[in-house]
Amino acid sequence: MKRLVRYACVAVAIALLMAVPVRAEAADTRASSYFWAYDSFLWKTTGTTFEVWFDVNACDRMEELGVSSIQVQRSVDGNNWITMQTFLPEQYSQMICENTGSHGGCVTYTGVSGCYYRARVTFYAKNSSGTGLRVDYAETIRL
Repeated sequence: MKRLVRYACVAVAIALLMAVPVRAEAADTRASSYFWAYDSFLWKTTGTTFEVWFDVNACDRMEELGVSSIQVQRSVDGNNWITMQTFLPEQYSQMICENTGSHGGCVTYTGVSGCYYRARVTFYAKNSSGTGLRVDYAETIRL
């Protein structure tokens, strides 16, 4: 009798496991209603010079797409950050592109040896529905 109950419990457990869907419906992986994906990173070029790269993909074609600001921040200890320079589209037209679904580019900065650097990148999209903003911090590097 114990053996029969044990087999029945195992059979019920297997039936329940098989009834659970293996894969639920895929979740929406978009970053927002404007952005499909966005990313930024720092790339050391030579000596104390590095580039702040950005890449953004919209959910659809946008009237304007890119970054509205890039703040290069410096720290001597890796914890306390000071904004050293802010790049804006008014001075760097390559930061925003018109009538596109994707855009990427970079700005160049020369820092000080021995310090840590990161970038605060504000992604920007505009269409007939309005505007969207997202902030990303590029990974820290040390010069």
